[in-house]
Amino acid sequence: MELDPSPHAGRLSPSVSAPTTPTNCSASTRAPDRPGGSHTAILVTTIATLPAAGVATYGVATDWKTVSMIGLAATVLITAVTSISASRSLSARNAMHLANKELQKKNDDLRTSQLAVVRGFDLIDERTQGRLTELVEEVGDELAALADDVFDEPTELAS
Repeated sequence: MELDPSPHAGRLSPSVSAPTTPTNCSASTRAPDRPGGSHTAILVTTIATLPAAGVATYGVATDWKTVSMIGLAATVLITAVTSISASRSLSARNAMHLANKELQKKNDDLRTSQLAVVRGFDLIDERTQGRLTELVEEVGDELAALADDVFDEPTELAS
């Protein structure tokens, strides 16, 4: 929290901005239904599937049924594993999106509360002609002195 150097001489008000709407701070703009690594996943799947499909095609062309079945099974396995992985990834992404929305709402609520406290403090300070600020500063000085005394004195438990 920063101190706001306002034109009001004795006042120390934290600088608080009003709640803002959530923004997307991602490095690139994507369609909402398109996961970030989908291009890479498609490329890897294609690279992994092509040799298996090639083996299946070779087996059919040479009339080797065993080779055809191995190639076909490998193609199906690679495709199934990729589909399961993509489904889990999308589920995790959706869960993270919901959690992010919830955290943004809580953050906005906290900012609103903080702003209300600051404005309330300023109003009370204004109505008391700055006496609240003086009181808070005095209490802060006393607490700082007390903390100095506590941390400067060696504890008797250590001896």
